Amino acid sequence: MQFGRPTLPRVPTIYRVNLAQKTCSCHRFQSQGFPCQHAINSIFTRREDANKYAEKVFTVAEYAATYAGPIFPPVLAVNDTPEFENSELGSRFLAGNMSDENDEENSDNGKALLPPDVRRKPGRPPKRRRKGHLETEPTKRIRCGNCKQFDGHNARSCRNPPIR
Repeated sequence: MQFGRPTLPRVPTIYRVNLAQKTCSCHRFQSQGFPCQHAINSIFTRREDANKYAEKVFTVAEYAATYAGPIFPPVLAVNDTPEFENSELGSRFLAGNMSDENDEENSDNGKALLPPDVRRKPGRPPKRRRKGHLETEPTKRIRCGNCKQFDGHNARSCRNPPIR
Protein backbone atom coordinates (compact mmCIF):
# COMPACT_ATOMS: atom_id res chain seq x y z
CA MET A 1 0.00 0.00 0.00
CA GLN A 2 1.43 3.32 -1.04
CA PHE A 3 0.57 6.56 0.68
CA GLY A 4 1.29 9.98 -0.72
CA ARG A 5 -0.20 12.69 -2.80
CA PRO A 6 -3.14 11.67 -4.97
CA THR A 7 -2.59 11.83 -8.68
CA LEU A 8 -5.10 14.00 -10.47
CA PRO A 9 -5.61 14.25 -14.20
CA ARG A 10 -3.68 17.12 -15.71
CA VAL A 11 -5.63 20.22 -16.54
CA PRO A 12 -4.75 21.65 -19.93
CA THR A 13 -2.73 24.83 -19.74
CA ILE A 14 -3.51 25.81 -23.32
CA TYR A 15 -7.07 26.69 -24.22
CA ARG A 16 -8.27 26.95 -27.79
CA VAL A 17 -10.39 30.03 -28.46
CA ASN A 18 -12.42 30.52 -31.63
CA LEU A 19 -13.69 34.09 -31.64
CA ALA A 20 -15.68 33.62 -34.87
CA GLN A 21 -17.80 30.85 -33.30
CA LYS A 22 -17.55 32.32 -29.76
CA THR A 23 -16.14 29.12 -28.26
CA CYS A 24 -13.35 28.20 -25.88
CA SER A 25 -12.07 24.78 -24.81
CA CYS A 26 -12.84 25.65 -21.17
CA HIS A 27 -16.54 25.80 -22.24
CA ARG A 28 -17.27 28.92 -20.17
CA PHE A 29 -17.50 31.21 -23.20
CA GLN A 30 -20.33 29.14 -24.67
CA SER A 31 -22.22 28.55 -21.43
CA GLN A 32 -22.02 32.06 -19.91
CA GLY A 33 -22.80 34.14 -22.95
CA PHE A 34 -19.86 36.46 -22.39
CA PRO A 35 -16.12 35.92 -22.94
CA CYS A 36 -14.10 33.90 -20.43
CA GLN A 37 -10.63 34.98 -19.34
CA HIS A 38 -8.98 33.11 -22.20
CA ALA A 39 -11.25 34.73 -24.77
CA ILE A 40 -10.70 38.16 -23.21
CA ASN A 41 -6.95 37.64 -23.53
CA SER A 42 -7.38 36.73 -27.19
CA ILE A 43 -9.66 39.70 -27.84
CA PHE A 44 -7.26 42.15 -26.22
CA THR A 45 -4.35 40.65 -28.15
CA ARG A 46 -6.26 41.45 -31.35
CA ARG A 47 -7.06 44.92 -29.93
CA GLU A 48 -10.80 44.49 -30.35
CA ASP A 49 -13.76 45.44 -28.18
CA ALA A 50 -14.81 42.68 -25.75
CA ASN A 51 -18.41 43.95 -25.70
CA LYS A 52 -18.74 42.89 -29.33
CA TYR A 53 -18.41 39.23 -28.27
CA ALA A 54 -20.92 39.33 -25.40
CA GLU A 55 -24.57 38.42 -25.83
CA LYS A 56 -27.00 41.31 -26.31
CA VAL A 57 -28.52 40.62 -22.86
CA PHE A 58 -25.29 41.68 -21.13
CA THR A 59 -25.01 45.12 -22.76
CA VAL A 60 -25.53 48.35 -20.86
CA ALA A 61 -28.29 49.37 -23.27
CA GLU A 62 -30.32 46.23 -22.50
CA TYR A 63 -29.80 46.73 -18.77
CA ALA A 64 -31.03 50.31 -19.00
CA ALA A 65 -34.00 49.23 -21.11
CA THR A 66 -34.99 46.70 -18.46
CA TYR A 67 -35.53 49.41 -15.87
CA ALA A 68 -36.59 52.22 -18.24
CA GLY A 69 -40.28 51.96 -17.43
CA PRO A 70 -41.82 52.03 -13.98
CA ILE A 71 -42.41 48.77 -12.15
CA PHE A 72 -45.71 48.71 -10.31
CA PRO A 73 -46.61 46.23 -7.56
CA PRO A 74 -49.55 43.95 -8.28
CA VAL A 75 -52.78 45.45 -6.96
CA LEU A 76 -55.64 43.12 -6.10
CA ALA A 77 -59.14 44.30 -6.78
CA VAL A 78 -61.62 44.20 -3.90
CA ASN A 79 -63.28 41.01 -5.17
CA ASP A 80 -60.04 39.23 -6.04
CA THR A 81 -58.81 36.68 -3.58
CA PRO A 82 -55.24 35.61 -2.95
CA GLU A 83 -54.24 32.52 -4.86
CA PHE A 84 -53.62 30.55 -1.68
CA GLU A 85 -57.17 31.07 -0.38
CA ASN A 86 -58.32 27.52 -1.11
CA SER A 87 -55.43 26.01 0.79
CA GLU A 88 -55.39 25.30 4.53
CA LEU A 89 -52.80 28.02 5.09
CA GLY A 90 -54.90 30.55 3.19
CA SER A 91 -58.03 29.77 5.15
CA ARG A 92 -56.16 30.16 8.46
CA PHE A 93 -54.67 33.43 7.20
CA LEU A 94 -58.07 34.83 6.23
CA ALA A 95 -59.52 33.69 9.56
CA GLY A 96 -56.71 35.51 11.38
CA ASN A 97 -55.38 32.36 13.05
CA MET A 98 -51.95 31.52 11.68
CA SER A 99 -50.91 29.22 14.55
CA ASP A 100 -51.48 25.50 14.36
CA GLU A 101 -54.36 24.26 16.52
CA ASN A 102 -52.41 21.15 17.57
CA ASP A 103 -49.30 23.06 18.62
CA GLU A 104 -49.87 24.48 22.11
CA GLU A 105 -46.33 25.90 22.47
CA ASN A 106 -46.63 28.23 19.49
CA SER A 107 -50.15 29.43 20.29
CA ASP A 108 -50.46 32.97 21.60
CA ASN A 109 -52.43 32.78 24.84
CA GLY A 110 -51.83 36.37 25.85
CA LYS A 111 -48.16 35.73 26.62
CA ALA A 112 -45.77 38.43 25.56
CA LEU A 113 -42.63 37.61 23.65
CA LEU A 114 -39.80 37.36 26.19
CA PRO A 115 -36.13 38.15 25.56
CA PRO A 116 -33.67 35.25 25.48
CA ASP A 117 -32.17 34.02 28.73
CA VAL A 118 -28.76 35.66 28.91
CA ARG A 119 -26.32 34.41 31.51
CA ARG A 120 -22.86 35.57 32.41
CA LYS A 121 -20.03 33.31 31.44
CA PRO A 122 -18.29 31.58 34.34
CA GLY A 123 -14.90 32.81 35.44
CA ARG A 124 -13.31 36.16 35.97
CA PRO A 125 -14.07 38.76 33.28
CA PRO A 126 -11.13 40.08 31.27
CA LYS A 127 -9.38 43.15 32.70
CA ARG A 128 -9.03 45.07 29.46
CA ARG A 129 -10.90 45.14 26.23
CA ARG A 130 -9.32 43.47 23.27
CA LYS A 131 -7.52 45.91 21.04
CA GLY A 132 -8.30 46.08 17.36
CA HIS A 133 -5.68 45.24 14.78
CA LEU A 134 -5.26 48.94 13.93
CA GLU A 135 -4.83 50.02 17.54
CA THR A 136 -1.29 50.07 18.80
CA GLU A 137 -0.20 50.08 22.37
CA PRO A 138 2.23 52.89 23.29
CA THR A 139 5.76 51.63 23.62
CA LYS A 140 7.36 51.92 27.03
CA ARG A 141 10.38 54.19 27.10
CA ILE A 142 13.12 53.01 29.43
CA ARG A 143 15.09 55.74 31.19
CA CYS A 144 18.59 54.99 32.33
CA GLY A 145 19.10 55.55 36.06
CA ASN A 146 22.71 56.62 35.46
CA CYS A 147 22.64 59.07 32.55
CA LYS A 148 18.85 59.76 32.54
CA GLN A 149 18.58 59.19 28.77
CA PHE A 150 15.88 57.30 26.88
CA ASP A 151 18.19 55.15 24.75
CA GLY A 152 16.70 51.79 25.67
CA HIS A 153 19.38 50.85 28.15
CA ASN A 154 19.49 50.78 31.94
CA ALA A 155 21.99 51.73 34.62
CA ARG A 156 23.65 48.31 34.60
CA SER A 157 24.41 48.42 30.86
CA CYS A 158 25.11 52.17 30.71
CA ARG A 159 28.34 53.21 29.02
CA ASN A 160 27.93 56.94 29.65
CA PRO A 161 29.30 58.57 32.78
CA PRO A 162 26.67 59.47 35.37
CA ILE A 163 25.34 63.01 35.38
CA ARG A 164 25.33 64.82 38.76
